[in-house]
Amino acid sequence: MIIKISSGILALVYSGLGNTGWIKTIHYNSSGHIGTVIDSYQFSASVMQAMPVKLDSNTYALAVTNSGWDGWLYTLDIDSSGNIGTVIDTYEWEPFSAGLHDIVKVRENIIAIKAGILSLDFTILTFNVSNDGTIVEELDSQYIYTWSSPSPMYKLSEGIYLTNGDRNPG
Repeated sequence: MIIKISSGILALVYSGLGNTGWIKTIHYNSSGHIGTVIDSYQFSASVMQAMPVKLDSNTYALAVTNSGWDGWLYTLDIDSSGNIGTVIDTYEWEPFSAGLHDIVKVRENIIAIKAGILSLDFTILTFNVSNDGTIVEELDSQYIYTWSSPSPMYKLSEGIYLTNGDRNPG
């Protein structure tokens, strides 16, 4: 996954060699040419999928599924120059069966994760994250029975998000 940090700087969040979780920041120019690597940071020893969202000017959250199918939420700082700080906080939101997911910032200090849990059904979870990146609490979760394919969440208007799921006809 790629996320824009600032003008001319992108961050790549990916699973590297041996399923290790990495963030790497790089320069790019207005013509689209990719330049040098600015910084890199291994945030986890075991990652199958990681999705980032920007919380404020320097704080980012990552929804992560590790190779044991555990679901984790990480917060960390990346400054506007692309320098990556260490992990601020972590929270395990699913200890057994976190599948493919998406993460969105709902409003200041509130994020939502859509996670495939228990086969292809999914759950929406919300979290309170303070301005300094501390994960304060899981606010709510709602299990939604569908036969859901991996899909992102889209903001339609304030407080209203759309995601799809194909109802299993059987």
